Amino acid sequence: MSLEASFVDNLSVFSIWRASPCPPPSSSSAPSSLSPFREKFDAWYSADHLPWAFKIFKCDKAWRFWSEVEPGVHYAVYRFADKAACDAALGSAEFKELVADFSRTWPEGVTRTSDIVTLAEERGAP
Repeated sequence: MSLEASFVDNLSVFSIWRASPCPPPSSSSAPSSLSPFREKFDAWYSADHLPWAFKIFKCDKAWRFWSEVEPGVHYAVYRFADKAACDAALGSAEFKELVADFSRTWPEGVTRTSDIVTLAEERGAP
């Protein structure tokens, strides 16, 4: 599984996934060395995985990020209406197939980890 961090606030639940689809750059390589693998991952994620995840999750919104601190680390965040909707999505047979498809598509070269975190506090600007 990917890094799965689900946390609840008063309005919504978020499921966060962390994957490292790109090999870490060597000390002598430039960030552009990640481009071919990253471009392939981006194209697949955007055209195949994300639409499928939306269909399964029935989530409100999704975001994708690439880490500026750890080159090659990708994050996907899905917002759910509530914890029950998140739990139902992550517990479904369709979700298990989505994960299996990820593993088939990226059998090597993608490190995925999982964790669950709970939001302890949220503040806006004073």
